[in-house]
Amino acid sequence: MSRFTQSALTAPDTLTVNISLRHLRSAAAFAERIAQVLSFPQPCPNADALDDLMRALAWQPESRIRIRFEHLCELHNQTPALARQIADHLATWREYWQQPRCGKTVFIHF
Repeated sequence: MSRFTQSALTAPDTLTVNISLRHLRSAAAFAERIAQVLSFPQPCPNADALDDLMRALAWQPESRIRIRFEHLCELHNQTPALARQIADHLATWREYWQQPRCGKTVFIHF
C-alpha cells in the first residue's frame, strides 16, 4: 500500500478506501493508484478498461464499498486538465453506483 492509498474493513462486509490524488502526473498514474488499492484482477491499459473495472468491482468480496478520492482541488490547482478528466470519471462512477448493482452498494466521494 502506498502513502497515497488506505483501505480498511470499517464494519462487517464494508470496505472503506481513501485514495489521494496528490502528486498525480498522468491518467495512467491515476489508474495505477486505483488498481493498487482495489486489487484489480487484470491490467488497466486505458480509460475504457478503467471504467469497466470501476463499474464491476465483482472481485471485491464486500457488499458495501466506500471510496473517497481526496485532494481533487489540489490536483486541479496543479494540473487542471488531468483534474477535469479524473472528475469526469468519478462523476460517471458515482452516477453508475447510485443504484445497488451486482449485490453491491458503492459510494464514490470526491
